[in-house]
Amino acid sequence: MKIYLDSCVLISYYSKHNEEKERKKIVKKALEIFSHITDVEFYISSWGISEMKNILLSRQRKSHSEKFAQDCEIDLRSKNRLGDLKIKIIKVNGNKKNYDSEDFFFEVGKVNSKYHPGLGDAIHCVIMENNEIKHIITFDDKDDFKKIEGLFVMNPHNLFIKDEN
Repeated sequence: MKIYLDSCVLISYYSKHNEEKERKKIVKKALEIFSHITDVEFYISSWGISEMKNILLSRQRKSHSEKFAQDCEIDLRSKNRLGDLKIKIIKVNGNKKNYDSEDFFFEVGKVNSKYHPGLGDAIHCVIMENNEIKHIITFDDKDDFKKIEGLFVMNPHNLFIKDEN
């Protein structure tokens, strides 16, 4: 099974912001559980990394925030891991030949017009479709991804029973 990690998962994993404290714990526990499952592959995109960097930069508001965001990107791209979980960075075109930016943005426009998930999520959806990925892990509270036909959405909150301690 192929699973795409939404940028909000990356943000929660790397963030030092108080708002993300609970989500960070949930993501780390979910990633630890998934690291023991051998028939699942995890994917992210450069778009997801860009979104992550943008949010980390806007939330840090410190002089070293740009370096921190860049370090997070370098960590992802050099290790291809989140913790012990192996991840692959996919291309927007997947295996499509003769596919260019005009094709990509045309498809993004179609998804956005049909499902109204917002531009960023429409971009994720097209990248997933081009790479034949039907599963996504996201904290999306607005359920934008649930609107997309044929997409199976998993929220890290629901992946396991939380400890009450």
